[in-house]
Amino acid sequence: MALSKPVWMQEVISSYFNDSKAQHIISQLLIAPTSLQHYTYHHEVLRYKTRLYIGRCNNVRATIIQSIHASAVGGHSGIQATYMRAKAHFFWTKLKQDMSTSYHRQTDGQTKRVNACLENYLRCMTGHQPKQWVQWLTLAEWWYNTSFHTSLRMSPFKALYGDEAPHLAFPSSTTSSVASVEQY
Repeated sequence: MALSKPVWMQEVISSYFNDSKAQHIISQLLIAPTSLQHYTYHHEVLRYKTRLYIGRCNNVRATIIQSIHASAVGGHSGIQATYMRAKAHFFWTKLKQDMSTSYHRQTDGQTKRVNACLENYLRCMTGHQPKQWVQWLTLAEWWYNTSFHTSLRMSPFKALYGDEAPHLAFPSSTTSSVASVEQY
């Protein structure tokens, strides 16, 4: 039975073809699947510690960075937050270096920085319908509280609750012992 793959996954797989390091790793794993610690190769997909390995010979890396940075959940968060989101799901050497060429740090005061971030997020998400910004406030709050903060060295959500926030696209099956939370 053939598995169908989304177009972007085909691009990831294609990124291995002209990447000599990826080709070497894949060759070794095909001969001895457990020969390289932390690497796996299954259904044409190379992974490093469960993260997708991205080859270096096409525009997939730039597309991934742009998608994470400009998505509603990514919210134009800046280099550190975008890096942390990318690093959670993807692997390639020089990931941080590739990102640092695209972004600039801002050094405003804390309140000015928060306001600027939220204004930027709302502007990006409501550019096509600016009068609808109020509808984005809940997601803006989620974005801000789940983004990596350099001062905390983690997201505010993780600082408060001790765990990473659940991903909105993959709901958790976690239950609570608090009745009002369960009813909500």
